[in-house]
Formats: sequence, structure tokens, C-alpha cells
Amino acid sequence: MLAIEAANSPDFDARMRHLLPAESVAAIEDITDYFVILTNRSKRPLVAYTVKFSLEHSDGTAHVIYTRFWEPLYALLGGASVTLSSDVLLPGMVKITSMGLTLHSVDFSELDVIAAYYDQLKELNLNTVTSVSVKLDCAIDNEWFTSGEDAGKTIEQFQSCVEAARGVLRDIVKSFDGGQHLPEILDGVKTRSEELRKHRPTPPTQRYRVNAIADIRRVANRVNAIQFEEPVRIASNSASPQTRRVQ
Repeated sequence: MLAIEAANSPDFDARMRHLLPAESVAAIEDITDYFVILTNRSKRPLVAYTVKFSLEHSDGTAHVIYTRFWEPLYALLGGASVTLSSDVLLPGMVKITSMGLTLHSVDFSELDVIAAYYDQLKELNLNTVTSVSVKLDCAIDNEWFTSGEDAGKTIEQFQSCVEAARGVLRDIVKSFDGGQHLPEILDGVKTRSEELRKHRPTPPTQRYRVNAIADIRRVANRVNAIQFEEPVRIASNSASPQTRRVQ
């Protein structure tokens, strides 16, 4: 489903040189062990996927870092083009990513992005790392077929994200039914998002809802009300999906 090429792969260096400008390849030369190339080998878009980095240290300790990407709104709205984000991997699409990544819409062809990532790595205390191993932990396509052992509980968390987004969509449908127009509805969900952000610490369910509101507002601002309302109504009434393992 999702192919991973790590730094120890035979063609990794050549692939990186093919995918990135020469100056970017040179800039990450001393941290390439923490990079991977992902390729969607399936026939369906991947809406969630997690890469597991296992690190061993010189003192004999070890720890794991998961790098996750997901797009619950894309899964809910049936892959409508207006929802397409950099976190969706279409069939055949290639993505370069790295360990512990929290930067959004990352393009490692940009040197300032690489500099920002270096700053993130400093917080991970990698000076004592003696070995790095990488594997696919989980991948979910838009038909909810899954692969990987899912040690990082991506399926459970992604399902929670999808249900949070579905809840927001249902609220939006109620507002449409109540005679509100799209700009007014978006102002309302923005206000609810700001209220949710005030809670500290923010429970995961509320955080997922805040993220869903941000994604929905982003999509709604790119289309007209008619384009937005129809798929929202369909998604809000859809049944909760069941995951299926790839055979």
C-alpha cells in the first residue's frame, strides 16, 4: 500500500537527488538517517499514514517516534477536489518526510524549511543516537482499508478525528436548515473554535474538533455555498466507517 525508502535503501541517495534540488540534498546530508521517501503504491488515495522511527542510544536505551499525517475531511467528503491537501497521498504520489515532523505542508526543496526542521531536531537530543530503523506503522486509504501493525494507534485516533469532523458538519447542516447563510455559519463555527481553544489542557476530542473546524473553514472559503452544502449534507448523514485489513 505505502512503500517506504529509508536512508539504508540502495537507491535512496539517487532518489533524493532526483526529487530535491542539489542545495537541499547538501543541506540535509548529515541528517538523512531521519528522512524517508514515501510512495503510494495502491490504487486509492491514502488519507492517513504513520511512519515509525525506532532509535537506539549509546547508553543502551531506545525510544520510538511516530510521524503521522491524516486528512479526515478528505475521507468524509468522498475525496472532493476542494478538500485536497498536502497530507493526502494520491496513487503514485511521492512524499519526502522526516522524523518527528510537525511542520505543515512541508517542501524540503526550500532551504528555510530545512532550517526550521533543524531547529525541531535540536529538541529531540539526537547526539547519543547510534542507530535508526524505519518502518510503516499504519496506512489507511479512502475506502478504509488498512495496513501495518498500528502500534501508534493511528486508526483509533483517525476515527476520532473523522467523528469530530462529522459532528461539526452536522452542526453546519442544522444551521443551513435553520435558514442561515454560509458566511454567518462560518462565523459561528469560528466562535465555537475559539471557545474550545480556551480550555487548558485541551482534551483530544476537543482538539480534533478545533482542527476539523479549521479544515472546514478552509474548504468553505474556496468554494461557493452550493458546492459546499451538498457534500456536507451527504457526509453528515453517512455511517461511521469500519476499517478492513488489506489482504
